[in-house]
Amino acid sequence: MSCTTATGFSFSKQNPALRRYSQRFSVAMAAYVVTILMAAFYASKGHTHGALAYMLATLPGLAVIAILAAIGHYLRDEKDEFLRAIQTEALLWSCGITLAVATSWGFLQMFTDVPRAPLYLIFALFCFVWGVAAAVIPRRYR
Repeated sequence: MSCTTATGFSFSKQNPALRRYSQRFSVAMAAYVVTILMAAFYASKGHTHGALAYMLATLPGLAVIAILAAIGHYLRDEKDEFLRAIQTEALLWSCGITLAVATSWGFLQMFTDVPRAPLYLIFALFCFVWGVAAAVIPRRYR
């Protein structure tokens, strides 16, 4: 038995690529959340300088790399060409839209008085657009 989620992933006990992806993604996302909380807690105590502050501030970025690696491993391991194609297209849309929004906002910040956007939101935008694209793309094939 299998079911396809809104992101186009087909969940079934027979899909080892998806099972490995879920494990890798879960560990990396947990590391992302924990490192953000650690860095925020440390900064809330007024520790915003020094080697430890820099190390804690970079740890969430390393977790993002692990999340992206989990996605890449999934695309490499997935045997179902249709699922792989949907996720690849969704990721391409996400990259393009995220880059366009970030670049456009950067130019707006440079030439106008729009508020500064925190750079850490770029990854959140990427994930949001990927989820929307992965939900919309399979609808073409119904």
